[in-house]
Amino acid sequence: MPRSVPGSSSGPGALVLYIQTGDRNARISYRELAEPERLAYRDTVNRVFDAALSQYFGEHPSREEVDDLTERVAARHPQYGGGVKRVLRALVEGGRRGEISPRQIITAQHLVIREIAKLHPDFRKAADRIVAEASASRLPGGSEPDMATLAAAYPAESAAANDPEVLRLRAALEAEQRKTAEMRESLLDAEFSGTDSNAVATVTLGLDGSMRDLELLRGAERMGGRSIAVCVLRAWVVAEKQRWNRAKELGKHDSFPKPGSGASKGDTFLCEAYSSTRLCRATVDRYGRLRGVTFMRTDLLGDDGRHGLAAEIREAIDGAQVELKTTL
Repeated sequence: MPRSVPGSSSGPGALVLYIQTGDRNARISYRELAEPERLAYRDTVNRVFDAALSQYFGEHPSREEVDDLTERVAARHPQYGGGVKRVLRALVEGGRRGEISPRQIITAQHLVIREIAKLHPDFRKAADRIVAEASASRLPGGSEPDMATLAAAYPAESAAANDPEVLRLRAALEAEQRKTAEMRESLLDAEFSGTDSNAVATVTLGLDGSMRDLELLRGAERMGGRSIAVCVLRAWVVAEKQRWNRAKELGKHDSFPKPGSGASKGDTFLCEAYSSTRLCRATVDRYGRLRGVTFMRTDLLGDDGRHGLAAEIREAIDGAQVELKTTL
C-alpha cells in the first residue's frame, strides 16, 4: 500500500512545483522531512518517475532512446551525469544501478522527470494529478464499496437506505462516478506532445492521431531542410508513441499498429498534400501518421522566420490528413 505523503512545502506539493518550474529548492526540500515521510516521498518519486518514463518511452525503451535522454539530461546537469546514466541504463540492463546511493538515485530521478516535463507540456500541465495519484493512499481496510454493491445491499426502498452513513457513501460514490466520467471525457480530448532529441521541433497530436500543433523551436533557422524534416518526423514519433499507449488504455482510436512494430511494413498506401505556396509537401500513411516532409526549394525562411516555416509544414500536414479522410 502506498505511503501517504503529508505536507506541500516539502512533500508532493514541492514535487509538483519542481516538475512545473524546475525550482532547485523544491527539488531538495524532501531532505527536511522526517524519516517516515522521506521514505514515503521516495515512493512517490519512484511512481512519478515510472509515469514520466512511460510518457517518454512507451513500454519498451531502446538503448538508443535511453542514451539520447541520458545525454540530454547530463548536458544540462554535468555534475549529476554519472547518476543519471546509471539510473536510466537500468531500464535496459535489467534494473542494475551499480554503486549509487539513495540520494543519487532520487536526484537523478528528479532531473529526468523535469527534463521529460519540459519536453512534454501535457505531462507538465498534469503534474498535480500525476503526483496526487502517485502519493495517494487507500483507506485502512481497503476501498469503500462501489455503487453496484451499495445498491444491492441497501435498495432505495429499504429503511436502511436512509441511514446517514449509507446516504454519505451513496453521495460520495455518485460524486466519484461524475468525476470519473469527466476525467474520461477529458482523456478523450487529450493532447500528446513530442519533441525531437535536438529540441528543434515539437508536435502535438490528438487522441485520434490528428495533428493539433507543430512548432519549430529556436535553432531551426540554422538548419537545412532535410535536417528540419528529420526533426519533425522524430518529434511526431515521440508524440505518436504517447498517443498510441493512451489509445490502447482507453480502447479508442486504437486500431493503429504499434509504432515501430513493423506491422504496417509493406503497406505502400500514402497520401500527400502541399502547402498553399508549394514550399512544403507532407506525406502521411493510411493511419494519418506522418511519413515524410519535403521542401521544394532551399530558401525556406521568409519574413516570419521559423514560425512561418512551421505554418507551411502544418498546412501541408493538415492537407494530407484531410485528403486521407476523403480518400479512404
